[in-house]
Amino acid sequence: MINNLKFIRQLKRHEGCRKNKAGLHIAYRCTADKLTIGYGHNLDANPIPGLILKEKDTINEEQAERLLKADILACIDDLDRHLSWWRNLNEARQAVVVNMCFNLGITSLLKFKNTLRFIQLGNYDQAAKNMMQSLWSQQVGDGVGGYFDRAEELAKQMQTGQWQV
Repeated sequence: MINNLKFIRQLKRHEGCRKNKAGLHIAYRCTADKLTIGYGHNLDANPIPGLILKEKDTINEEQAERLLKADILACIDDLDRHLSWWRNLNEARQAVVVNMCFNLGITSLLKFKNTLRFIQLGNYDQAAKNMMQSLWSQQVGDGVGGYFDRAEELAKQMQTGQWQV
């Protein structure tokens, strides 16, 4: 997953980033009031060793890419520990699970008990419906059929097993 360009492009698009005019990534407070930098890296939960960043401080693209890869690897490690079956999914569906873990964190993802059960059982239609009926789906997009909707895209990807990029 870490080397899958479709996944990386999709995750970057979903997470977004804030850059200044020089193209440097700017630290900011996300909607959950967490200090964030790069592609969704939560500095409050995961400070960068040896680097103290505050709001409006910057990092370059290479640093943002390194943080992204480290965060993806941490998600994969969490998934391997808690949901070992996720590796049996096809690549597009694996990407959905990693994407949701990246966005929610493993603790919140594990609260999607019914959705995860449906995914594990291969009932992807019901898993997709559950994803769209969650509070999360309202928090990560602009509604069904809207211009940008992370949940809608990921639910369709889960349902079909086909990349939505």
